[in-house]
Amino acid sequence: MLTDGFPARLYEDAAIVLSRISRNTYHDIPITETGKTCTYTLPDRQTVSFPYRIYYVDTYEDLCSGLSWTQRMICHAIFTRSFDGYLREKHVRAILMEDYPDWCFPYILKLSDEYVAEILELIYHEMAGKNTDRMKSFCRLNMNSFLLSHDRMISYWNEFYRHNCFHYRDYIGRKLFSECFGYTRSMERERKGITND
Repeated sequence: MLTDGFPARLYEDAAIVLSRISRNTYHDIPITETGKTCTYTLPDRQTVSFPYRIYYVDTYEDLCSGLSWTQRMICHAIFTRSFDGYLREKHVRAILMEDYPDWCFPYILKLSDEYVAEILELIYHEMAGKNTDRMKSFCRLNMNSFLLSHDRMISYWNEFYRHNCFHYRDYIGRKLFSECFGYTRSMERERKGITND
């Protein structure tokens, strides 16, 4: 359920947003969201979980009037899971233009391990040079998920972008994970210690 993707205190706000989202799907796909979910722990130790992909038609411009700022941010977060890369980019851009709350971190991180380099560039350019200590703490709190995201990012570079960016050190995904999210090689050693317990 999409309300599980937000802190408990936002349940009513999330329910309002969900009541306004169109139940129509693109190309009349018979499912509205995938069964696969992404689960993270927020800085306040609440767990959130959201679908890997959703197929709802984006009617944000129609439904945003009358929504509070928090409700608009919830709507943007939901649509970062859209099957359409252009919509994911549109909605993460809207989040990044704001002083976004910590509960947006999982949505930003999940987008960062996907295959659309333009979204990685957008996130990097909006976060680079800013204080990302809260985001780094979130990534460390979710160490295993974070390192799996890092691995996915590398595999997409290797599969799709290596011919244009031969040296991994120059790849935008590496810069994003290292500079903005706080990835270090020592985390891999820590992961081995964590998973061997």
